[in-house]
Amino acid sequence: MKTSFFAIRRVIAILCTTTPLALLSAPVVAEIPDIDSSGWAVDPRGFGMSAGDYIRAESRAVFADFLSRSAINKFYHFKGLSSAADKWVVSPNNDTIYSIATVNARKGFTLKLPDVGDRFIGTQIITENHMTPFYVYGGGTHEFSADDFDTDFVGVGVRIGTDGTPGDIKKVVEELQPQYAIEGAATEADLPPVDKDALVKVRNALIPEYSKLPNTFGVMVKHTEDVKDWERFTYVTAGAWGLSADENAMYAIGGPANAKGDVCYTATFPKVPAKAFFSVTLYGPDKYLMTDKDNIVSSNRGVVTKDDGSFDVAFGGEACRKLAPNYAATPKNGWSFLLRAYRPDVAAFKAYKVPEITEAR
Repeated sequence: MKTSFFAIRRVIAILCTTTPLALLSAPVVAEIPDIDSSGWAVDPRGFGMSAGDYIRAESRAVFADFLSRSAINKFYHFKGLSSAADKWVVSPNNDTIYSIATVNARKGFTLKLPDVGDRFIGTQIITENHMTPFYVYGGGTHEFSADDFDTDFVGVGVRIGTDGTPGDIKKVVEELQPQYAIEGAATEADLPPVDKDALVKVRNALIPEYSKLPNTFGVMVKHTEDVKDWERFTYVTAGAWGLSADENAMYAIGGPANAKGDVCYTATFPKVPAKAFFSVTLYGPDKYLMTDKDNIVSSNRGVVTKDDGSFDVAFGGEACRKLAPNYAATPKNGWSFLLRAYRPDVAAFKAYKVPEITEAR
């Protein structure tokens, strides 16, 4: 199905050479199906966009952001971990340092990355339809053809692991990031525009439904025909755009009902079945980081575990720190967290029980 679909797309592009010149530069984008969202808990059409238009708008908004930060086919490198001021994506991780490029995929391209040894480095390629046809690990040279993608533009996101120390961040920024490169891509930057006000309106309407989901298992797929539940996919696009497919990373959503800021809570997390690393990252009600300090409990940051691999976490204001060996600050009402497992044992993580978060008395 994939080969024949993409082949047809390219044949159509070739046939277009007989059409007026004005049509030649028009982007060729695979359509998301006409989704009937009338029975959804929240219908995006009621807030100004169809589900398909909303999903594409989220992707294009991210792509446009990085076009403005760098240029077409050029990486924008973050110079450290995500901060509370970063609003480029909802629910950013705080385990890795991002590098993002918006790439014109009409002619294919070559991705070049350095050898980083045992350090985690993963590259995710996301289409305008919020699909992930490719996720690759490690350095080296990776070649992609135009027929590998069903949209004209893709986002190439590199996540590289760090322990968060100043010295390690400096090594990533000064030695490794400058070696990332995109070569051989078409140079047109004619990405379709996005109505940002309308986008935010729809996103804000959908996020409460995302927050009700227990996890995002099985949501990210390679192609639109692989999506089994468009309602769930759309809510996850609102609250966790850019998530990985299960075999690369899995995410469990947690937090107390009616969570109060700076109030003390505690929880004991069972051992997380992750082959690479894991983290618990805290977000405010808008799904952005609330603070630049104590916003994550991570196996890359010296999480204190028990003999069985489980670990206790205290949440709340500074006074709550003493309640557990691991601490996360929660200064805003309505906070929640994502438990991430990188390169997880998929079956084991699906059975994983996120603990109840209880208010300390």
